[in-house]
Amino acid sequence: MKRENPNGEFNKSEIQTREATADDLPIINKLNGREAENIEKMELQRQGKGKFLLLEKDGEIVGFSFICFEHSSYHFPGRDDLKGPFLEDGFVKEEYRRTGIGQIGLSRCEAIIKKNEGKKVITAVGLDNEASVAFHIKNGFKPIEDAKFEMPYKQNTQKKYGIYFVKDLEPD
Repeated sequence: MKRENPNGEFNKSEIQTREATADDLPIINKLNGREAENIEKMELQRQGKGKFLLLEKDGEIVGFSFICFEHSSYHFPGRDDLKGPFLEDGFVKEEYRRTGIGQIGLSRCEAIIKKNEGKKVITAVGLDNEASVAFHIKNGFKPIEDAKFEMPYKQNTQKKYGIYFVKDLEPD
């Protein structure tokens, strides 16, 4: 149950961040329903090619993100201007949205990317996900206008489209 704050937001100190382990997979799978992808991401983390980051409030997983340190080169072959880590699956439980947890998670992901000498971060958002599009723009991401894509949802026969976003990271 979400704790109500007078201002609607949580302090950074109230949200803990940690790297996911295999023991966390059942909870992550329940939250996003992508078991096969999550197993693949855990393997990338084991190989040092990514980091599965959990956000916790009072010991409860309330959100997560996955940073793939090599992923953008797969999406943008030959585009040196778009080489950089790829932020995937930014997720916050519905009852914790609009409380600042997403921004806390994003800033912690950006810190990890900078620590690994990343100068930018790239992500993808479904065009029909207006809240996520607004979140990314609000947090300094710019749409990559020439890089839209069809979203591969097997369970849905209706075509959906997404757009890639990029954000240059300021040095500390």
